[in-house]
Amino acid sequence: METPQARALRILQADKDKQALEYSSCALNVAALRFSSEQCSVLDVLLCINAAQKLAAVFDRQHRECEKLQLFMWLSKVLREELTKTHRSYLYRKCCQRKITHSQSLARQCAKEIGNIMPFFQPLPPFIYKNYAQHHL
Repeated sequence: METPQARALRILQADKDKQALEYSSCALNVAALRFSSEQCSVLDVLLCINAAQKLAAVFDRQHRECEKLQLFMWLSKVLREELTKTHRSYLYRKCCQRKITHSQSLARQCAKEIGNIMPFFQPLPPFIYKNYAQHHL
């Protein structure tokens, strides 16, 4: 049986998760709007990626793998279509300098193909792709 304190903590955590999701979604929307403007800078690209990272972390905590994968696909499409050569070069250097992934060699390899957004996130287990394909393709 759940104690009143445990119930209160569970409700409080659910509320925090909901607020984090709303905040992260809003931050990503703002970043994406700036990113799609004509005056887009490298900073806007990084802000967009950072906002997407935070939203992906919220999805991780809530075990929402399909939403996380949709976020990957959207960001991958945006980066492939919108990044200029300057943006790509800058992001490549940042990937290598800051070791955005756990492995520096993986960061370098992925940064060379900057249209693939996996260097900016934890890798997803293969079953998620299979699960997503069954439901959405």
